[in-house]
Amino acid sequence: MFCIRPSTPQFCETFEPVLVQSPLELRDLGGDLGSNLHFSDIFLKWVESNLHIALFLCLAAFFLGMLTGILMSQQTLQRQRTDLLEESQQVEVALRQSEAKFRRFAESNVLGVYVADFNGAIFEANDAFLEMVGYTQDDLSANQMNWANMTPPQYVQLDQQAIAEQKTQGVCSAFEKEYYRKDGSRVPVLFGCAVFDAEQQRSIGFVLDLSDRKRAEAASVLEERNRIAREIHDTLAQAFTSIIVHLDVATRKLTIDPILAQECIQTSYDLAQSGLSEARRSVTALRPLYLEDGDLYNALCQLARQMFAHSPMQLVFNQEGTPYSLLPETEHHLLRIGQEALMNACKYAKATEIQLSLRYEPAQCVLQIKDNGIGFALDSVSDTVGSGFGLLGMTERAERIGAQLTIQSALSQGTEILVWVNQDMGHSGNLS
Repeated sequence: MFCIRPSTPQFCETFEPVLVQSPLELRDLGGDLGSNLHFSDIFLKWVESNLHIALFLCLAAFFLGMLTGILMSQQTLQRQRTDLLEESQQVEVALRQSEAKFRRFAESNVLGVYVADFNGAIFEANDAFLEMVGYTQDDLSANQMNWANMTPPQYVQLDQQAIAEQKTQGVCSAFEKEYYRKDGSRVPVLFGCAVFDAEQQRSIGFVLDLSDRKRAEAASVLEERNRIAREIHDTLAQAFTSIIVHLDVATRKLTIDPILAQECIQTSYDLAQSGLSEARRSVTALRPLYLEDGDLYNALCQLARQMFAHSPMQLVFNQEGTPYSLLPETEHHLLRIGQEALMNACKYAKATEIQLSLRYEPAQCVLQIKDNGIGFALDSVSDTVGSGFGLLGMTERAERIGAQLTIQSALSQGTEILVWVNQDMGHSGNLS
């Protein structure tokens, strides 16, 4: 309860004090008093008379605000916890899926995979890696596998560089190295790795077995060596043989026929020059000189004429069918086969006539070289082929171009060598 007096001086004389019991009466009274009485004055008077109630209301409002703020904060924190929980569950699912995919990849054994630390201890490995190095899962469980001990000394520096790269970049560049197998032999591999657990300094290693590739490279090197050996035999050896034959003739004819002796010496010189050129071309794997100057038939004829330029050998050349060009490799090998057949007829057959024929058929090209020499028994052909590098080289050349090589001979009936190559194996177009 409090008494209300007007604050306007002119109303003080005529206005009687009014007793007010509650704020509701203030509201009604304010409406009756009109604009001459300010509500703020009324409210202040009420507060002065009911100070304890006002303080209680203020404290109640303060604590209500705090409580509301706390409840709102709890709701916000709850939403955040819910969001974090959902994100954590999503990350966990993604990790499980990623781990499952990695395990499926490791168990597929496409590559050798292992988990190890930087000191060399191997903790996990798939079957592909174990088989690669000759160990078993029992060896792995018994802690008998250590990649550092399995690495030959010459690759230690590469391993140290890989560890340094993992510590700074998380991965290392792939490089070739070797591992010792359990039996002491070595296996060549391509190796790469990535950090798996930085705190424990563990990494995942990926290992590709290079044994097949290395064997293929070795076979390729061996094949190239054989090719060079054949080229040397077909160039230098053949040229030297022809030179010896002509120089022998020159020696015997030097006193009785100086002109013929001089021609033989000149031919020997020409053969030496030709052999030198062929040797250089063999080194650079270029086409033979004879093929550069013409087609296969003319190259064979030119080669035969040069080989028997000063001998009593009768040469018969024949070409049948419409000539078409063959692949350069095919022509090269056919020329060398023909060259070897002509040289064998000169050196071993004691022939007086050689027939050289090149037949172009619609489906295949046939090279035929026949002599009237002493021949040999057919049952000795396999032994002859295996014992002479020349015949062996002919066989290998025929195989390289997918051709069929046959040798027909009989004692005192000469020898015939036939080479068939399918048109679709060596054809490159008609000759213009």
